[in-house]
Amino acid sequence: MTVVAAGNAVGSIIPPFIIFKGKWKNTEWKDLLPPGSDVEMMEKGSMTAETFVKYVRHFALYKPRGKPIFQVSAGFTHDELKNCMKNFNFIYRN
Repeated sequence: MTVVAAGNAVGSIIPPFIIFKGKWKNTEWKDLLPPGSDVEMMEKGSMTAETFVKYVRHFALYKPRGKPIFQVSAGFTHDELKNCMKNFNFIYRN
């Protein structure tokens, strides 16, 4: 399982984005999570380029005004990030 959470220094938070290992999503899981949470299923239960794009869309629904900065440290090529984050600033580390 992977849980992606985001917040900032002034107290704004983004509802969690949770990735479970498996193929079938139990619709009742969202009922037990904070409002606005999103759940995805992936074979290994970890972030991929595909789920990262879904997370960016989830983030965009709740982000504060302005252009946030993402710090990304693993698993994606610079081109993959550039394609899905055209409207965001980001810091990329290998």
